[in-house]
Amino acid sequence: MGFLSDLFGDEKKRDRAMREAFQQYKASMGMYLEEFENRMLTTIGDVQAAEQEDIGALQEAFQSQIASFDNLVMGSLTEGFDAAQAKMAEGFSIEQEDIRRAAESAELRQMAQNQLTGVGATSFGQSMLAATRMEGQRELRRSEEKYRMADIDLLLNRASTMSAAGQQRVALEGQQAGALSDVRRAYTTSITGLSTSIAQGMLEGGSNIATTGYNTAMGRAQNIGTGFNLGGALLGAGLSLATAGIGGAMGIPMFQTPTTGS
Repeated sequence: MGFLSDLFGDEKKRDRAMREAFQQYKASMGMYLEEFENRMLTTIGDVQAAEQEDIGALQEAFQSQIASFDNLVMGSLTEGFDAAQAKMAEGFSIEQEDIRRAAESAELRQMAQNQLTGVGATSFGQSMLAATRMEGQRELRRSEEKYRMADIDLLLNRASTMSAAGQQRVALEGQQAGALSDVRRAYTTSITGLSTSIAQGMLEGGSNIATTGYNTAMGRAQNIGTGFNLGGALLGAGLSLATAGIGGAMGIPMFQTPTTGS
């Protein structure tokens, strides 16, 4: 009975052992996949935190760069043009005052000359005085026209220079935007790669579990009936041997029908 119990009972033991081994493997693989996912997610979280920190630092540096540009370039240009315009206006005011004084002096000299020559009360003397006064007015108008032209040139120069500086500022902002875009793209690529690694790892782990489960099931299926078939073969061989032994003892050849005498 011990031999037969070992022979036919091994099927159940092997089946149970295979089933328990697969369940243990499945549990271990599940723990491994969970730990793998947690580590990868932690890594992704660290990368995302680094991305926010780097982008924040870049944005702060870029804002400082723009502020410096505004102060050093735009501010200096504005101050320079304001000072030039103020200086030109001051020069125009002084020039106008000098022209008025010169015109007044010319009128006084003409009046004095008219009085000395005795033509002050005549139409000729009056016309000479009026001509002197008109010349002073023409000088004032020429000064005003010169100032207006200089002011227009200064304004045009200012507009052109500030426009060029503004284009440089826009270009600087564009460079900053491009740099930020490159940083974001690099981090996005890194995070996408990590996410893909998670997906591949989980897929490979699931496929591994499925394959192992299939192989275990096939092993269990092949194990069923193994002991029974082996036992039947042994029993058949034993009966054959027993039959052969009985026939030999009775003097009857194997596989021959005994004959009877007449």
